[in-house]
Amino acid sequence: MKNKSKSLALKKILIIALCFFLLFPVGSRVKTVWKLNERKKELEAIKAELVTENKRLKEEYEKARSLENIERIAREKLGMVKEGEKPLVEVVIDE
Repeated sequence: MKNKSKSLALKKILIIALCFFLLFPVGSRVKTVWKLNERKKELEAIKAELVTENKRLKEEYEKARSLENIERIAREKLGMVKEGEKPLVEVVIDE
């Protein structure tokens, strides 16, 4: 009876040890998967921000390339005028 009891206790210990050694790598993998999912969420949020910014920049670029904008810059910054127009000269009086 004692041999049977010792044998049963030894089997239980071996089964528990086996379960521990099998579950330890699984637990480690679960932790890794969890961390990777968190990182994925962070990267998806960054991607969404970048997509929004990219869209805004494309719109700004298209606006900057428009003929109206080019003409405005030519008039304001370069002082250019169309044929037949009289340029306006700003007079500043210092007091």
